[in-house]
Amino acid sequence: MEPDLAARLRHLIVSHHAVQAPFDPAWHVTAAERDAIVNAARWTSTPHELERFELVVVDDPVVLLQLEKLDRSVAGAPLLIVVACDPTELTPAAERDVLGTLGLGCVLETMWLTAQALQVDAQIVTGFSSAPLDGDVKRMLGLPETWRIAFGLRLGHAVIDCGPTVHAPRGLARAVHHNRFGNR
Repeated sequence: MEPDLAARLRHLIVSHHAVQAPFDPAWHVTAAERDAIVNAARWTSTPHELERFELVVVDDPVVLLQLEKLDRSVAGAPLLIVVACDPTELTPAAERDVLGTLGLGCVLETMWLTAQALQVDAQIVTGFSSAPLDGDVKRMLGLPETWRIAFGLRLGHAVIDCGPTVHAPRGLARAVHHNRFGNR
């Protein structure tokens, strides 16, 4: 990897943040930005390369307003991407499909980092994935009743500069074990 590209990627990883501020209703996510984020999700490496997720891209103001009535965290978003999956499609030899869940996390992180690279603000919406909202959201978006909503990603441009979020991961000495658990 080119040193400049590696440094840019590290900068994106270290500086990415969730924006909880209101979005500017006049500043929309462009079609090119939306397509870049969606394509990043499509190219995400997932366990066994199963890509067992579907994206519902919501940019219709009427639908966004209906979703906002269900979950206030969607308020003012010009774009929402809902990630859903069929829970009957399990990864090979998966009892509880931990790998499938990890794959959805990879999709989230890839979309989030791509948005950050494009200077599009993002916030994870988790309220759609639990009762009682999941049924209403599935009906509203036409998702099969048996499917599961993993998360939504609210995208736009914040009305205020939120600045960097303080994210202090554990130090290497606390997070990394060498050859054997407990060997730091």
